[in-house]
Amino acid sequence: ARAEGPWEVTKIDKHADPSLFFDEDGTCWELHLDAPSRRDYPNDWVSYLQKFDLAKGIGFGLRIELPHAVVRGQVWAEGAHIYRIGKRYLMLQAEGGTGFMHSESASWSDSVTGPYLPQGVNPVLTRRHRGMRAHLQSTGHADLVTTPDGRFYAVFLGRRFLPDAKGRMLTPLARETFMCPVEIVDGNVFFRDDELVAGTYEDPEGDFYESTMPGLKMKRPSELSFVERRRLSTVRDGVGAALVYYRSRKGYFALRKNAGEIVLEECRGEKADIVGRLPYAADEATLELRVDGTEVRFFAGADATTLVQVGGVRSVSVIADDPPRNIHNGVGVGLYRQ
Repeated sequence: ARAEGPWEVTKIDKHADPSLFFDEDGTCWELHLDAPSRRDYPNDWVSYLQKFDLAKGIGFGLRIELPHAVVRGQVWAEGAHIYRIGKRYLMLQAEGGTGFMHSESASWSDSVTGPYLPQGVNPVLTRRHRGMRAHLQSTGHADLVTTPDGRFYAVFLGRRFLPDAKGRMLTPLARETFMCPVEIVDGNVFFRDDELVAGTYEDPEGDFYESTMPGLKMKRPSELSFVERRRLSTVRDGVGAALVYYRSRKGYFALRKNAGEIVLEECRGEKADIVGRLPYAADEATLELRVDGTEVRFFAGADATTLVQVGGVRSVSVIADDPPRNIHNGVGVGLYRQ
């Protein structure tokens, strides 16, 4: 009933991209991704619609195959959502995959079970027409929210790119969440993505949250340039405690407080390399990460007034998108303790 919760957990069949829709008569429907009954081209996927039992967490009854991609030839029609707007039903679905061709398309129906027909303007969201050197790319996988005063907004995925000194387009924050206003005019839905804003990621406690890697707590940065400073102790936090800039087990930086020294590890694949050392005998140290667009710098010292750089200028390409090493998940800044 309220965006801030409390939230209830509903278990759903092991389907990809599940989504629930509650109609005005109280019926609950589930959408999910699966292979079509007839595949017209490689990676041609569709969503299915089926009544859903909330108590049992399973679908039941007729399983309805929804339309293939609205823009013919687009792969991975996925992430579908259905909404009732007035007397009609709107279906949004992502198309083109989550890379450069990512997009969102809209179809309408007079019945929840279809048929859904594409609206006159499609796709309703994409950035592929801006070219591969555009700052914002890969927008899609949208969902709609309605404010108490009846206005529509979309939340969706996207990636911000920056050119580095070598001319490479890099994604310092990987995949992010964005929001923009939405208008419905003459039976068409329009995304006003010229007015988009990037999401922010704040922990309610103002500190790090537990990650899936044992010993590592992280938070998600929201800005392309930021500073993170932490104080570590080998007695309190263990030998090898580190300030970590993390994307995956094959893509991270770790400024590590060892016994007698501080080292900077850089991992770009199967093995981490030591790219900087600082002799340091004291138990406690201040560690700092400074990210400026595509450049990454680490510092260490007894306190904030005595920081010296460790490892020189590093490239954010270590934690940027680089399939299959770094893909889909986001970037985190974290504390690793033994």
